[in-house]
Amino acid sequence: MARTIILLNSIGLFALVLGVFGQLIKLIEILDYLSSFEDTTPRDFADGLKITMLPTLFGAFVFLCTRSSSIVLNWVKPIHQGR
Repeated sequence: MARTIILLNSIGLFALVLGVFGQLIKLIEILDYLSSFEDTTPRDFADGLKITMLPTLFGAFVFLCTRSSSIVLNWVKPIHQGR
């Protein structure tokens, strides 16, 4: 059970970091794309920024799911070992 908890925590942290990494890559792509036009507006930048937030959002969601599962497993573990 301890290895499962460690694995869950590792997967969650990996997903979060991968999401932030994906956001940075996408942000660079969006900024390169917008810089190729002369008349970009703040709305164009906001739309691009909104798209770059998706990987971080999904990574944070996976992180929260794995952390909550880890909390539940840690809470159930002493009850299970007591039998």
